[in-house]
Amino acid sequence: MPPLAKPARQRNTPVEDGRQSETDGDEATTFERTARVGFAALASPAAARRSRVTERHRLASGSATQEVLGRVLAILVLLLATPALAGESARTEAAGLRFSVPTAWARTPAPSDVRAAQWKIPRAKDDPEDGELVLFFFGKGKGGGAQDNLDRWYGQFTQPDGRPSRDAAVVTIRTVNGLRVTAVDLAGTYRSAPMGGEGGASKPGYRMLAAVVEGEDGPWFLKAVGPAATIAAAKTGFDATIASVEPHR
Repeated sequence: MPPLAKPARQRNTPVEDGRQSETDGDEATTFERTARVGFAALASPAAARRSRVTERHRLASGSATQEVLGRVLAILVLLLATPALAGESARTEAAGLRFSVPTAWARTPAPSDVRAAQWKIPRAKDDPEDGELVLFFFGKGKGGGAQDNLDRWYGQFTQPDGRPSRDAAVVTIRTVNGLRVTAVDLAGTYRSAPMGGEGGASKPGYRMLAAVVEGEDGPWFLKAVGPAATIAAAKTGFDATIASVEPHR
């Protein structure tokens, strides 16, 4: 009968505040994983190989996760530190209306009194010209209601498939700071027609974002128009503009 093996000397683990030290905990965890691999080897060599692969995968996954989190954090810091990426805008006022406009849009002189303010929207790559945002104000209570102006704007566009522009338009209505805002998004062949005037040259592939802002001292009319790609790139800025309107006395 073979002699019995001597029991291993029990290690005295230092205790601090009722807990084992981190070193001992790590060693115990490592011992448990090693034991599992050892028992797997006794049961099946294939199982042992799978256990070793799983352990290497666990260690690699932890390192990869830390690397990904570090990259995400760096991107967030960059976004917060760069105002241009977050869509920088400037507050302005015209004709008793306050609102914000993207700083990338340059304010230009208005050629008539009814154009209370206007901005140039930089053209997108390969577009033939810049877009334009205009704030129209004809005087308190003048210029027609929301439906009158929607109908007029519909008449400035024709659709390639021949359907009415009314059917192609997307109209939304909401209240912003006590002002009723009726907005329209419409694309097609554009032919500008000033109120009571004749239409201009036809421009295919154009898009318009416009809004009627109704309030006690209004109405005001915001209209952005230009080549489709240019206005598509400007849509976020335009939406932010109409979301920022408020009366200014």
